Amino acid sequence: APNNATLHARYATVQMSMKDMPGAEASLRKALAIDPGMGGAQLSLLNVLVGQKKFPSALALAKSVQQRQPASPNGYKLEGDVLSAQDLHAGAARAYERAFALQPSGALMAQLHGALAKAGKAADANARMSDWLSKHPRDIAARIYYASGLLVAKDYEGAAEHLHAVLRFEPSNVLALNDLAWASQQLKRADALSYAERAYKLAPASPAVLDTLGWILYEN
Repeated sequence: APNNATLHARYATVQMSMKDMPGAEASLRKALAIDPGMGGAQLSLLNVLVGQKKFPSALALAKSVQQRQPASPNGYKLEGDVLSAQDLHAGAARAYERAFALQPSGALMAQLHGALAKAGKAADANARMSDWLSKHPRDIAARIYYASGLLVAKDYEGAAEHLHAVLRFEPSNVLALNDLAWASQQLKRADALSYAERAYKLAPASPAVLDTLGWILYEN
């Protein structure tokens, strides 16, 4: 079935698992020659090119997607990914901004936030994310992403606030419980252990959960 784009794309995943990146690139190019609009193949090819540090080719792919699909965010997202891989964060932020303007989403907001923060515009990044979450309070993935960044920045109070919001919608979210346990422990709150134990009951084999629970028990 030489004209089946899906099979060429699936074969590329096998080649990638075998670390045959040149072969995967060839298979993905065949898939896109047959069906230029395959979003999954576009992203896979971009990742293969970036992995081989073929940045000009990756950028050319993103530009070609923009030309073929001017109303789609995909080409601008791909451009942002290429620029991010080269630590060109200001340019990446501009690309993600254009993608977000075409089709707003929590995933794009997270990428835009990350690019802005790395470009030295943390205040702008946080303001944009806070505005998004105020309008989309049930965007669990974006909220957890933001809370994780606050934890890294040691803003435990801010992280705890967002993690509590996650648990109001998803009381059994293991990642939120585990991160809230850690944030609460840093804030010297008595409920830290209870959150860690709830996470442990839900995911007793998780290394991250075991690590948090172990440290809280040790520090207590």
